[in-house]
Amino acid sequence: MALAAGDLFVVQKDPGGALAKVTAQELNDYLEASDSVTYKGSKDFGASLDDPGNGTLNTGDLYINSGDTDGPWAWANGPTPNPNPVEAGDRAIWNGSTWDYFGNGIQDAGVETVSGGVAITITGTAADPTVDADYASTTAPGVVQVALDSDVAAGNVGNPAELVVTAAQLYATEQKIANAGGGTVTEVSAAAASPITVATGTTTPVIDIIEATEVLQGTVRFATDAEAAAGVVTDAAVTPVQLAANVPSDLGVETIIETDDAAAVSGAMIISGPTNGEVKIGVQEEVFCPYNFKSLPDA
Repeated sequence: MALAAGDLFVVQKDPGGALAKVTAQELNDYLEASDSVTYKGSKDFGASLDDPGNGTLNTGDLYINSGDTDGPWAWANGPTPNPNPVEAGDRAIWNGSTWDYFGNGIQDAGVETVSGGVAITITGTAADPTVDADYASTTAPGVVQVALDSDVAAGNVGNPAELVVTAAQLYATEQKIANAGGGTVTEVSAAAASPITVATGTTTPVIDIIEATEVLQGTVRFATDAEAAAGVVTDAAVTPVQLAANVPSDLGVETIIETDDAAAVSGAMIISGPTNGEVKIGVQEEVFCPYNFKSLPDA
């Protein structure tokens, strides 16, 4: 049997125990006014005419936005900040003085924007982005691949990502170099017939070059200007400047030829050389030799 709003209930007052009556409507209003959430239905949060505050509000009244109006919150005593726009499925609960507003959660359902940073490239669309990492190079940071021990042994470089070694792999390589004597001279010897000498051919070699002689190649020093001028030392070399400064410009007769003077007898002289610095001069046979006979004594 359904209750009517005017049906009466008998209650006993506390304290005192006196009996009294209450209608079904009064009992319902009391229960609705208690601190509990009561779903009141769907209304348009964007329409002031739908504001339940135009009637009776009880703490805990819950409404769902119908979404009929695309715009900001329009009811009195709205939440802060004011939602704009309100969307279908949004919820509002009366807290006794203002409305507590809860979005439908759809706008917070996922990532809206993806941006790339260092070594990150974003392609695709905003709804379906593709995130990719750039490969590292000598000029830009990015993705690398850790090398296998076999890659280190083979000297592989990797493709497409560059290969890098771990601290353990680097240490193992350093140990191999140290054990093999890498970076340390173990034996030094001089080439045959060279002016280089090696006094100690071990890890601490003493290398020298012998001095040059008439029969051996080696080192030589430059003579001083005084030594070049004196011409005494036998173990120093002179420079072109020193040679030019100490060789006289007039070295003697270089060429002998017959004169073309008109008073001379052509072809009277025989001149040969120079050969090994020697010039030979003679008189042609049957050639009359000019002479001043006035100086001869009388016959």
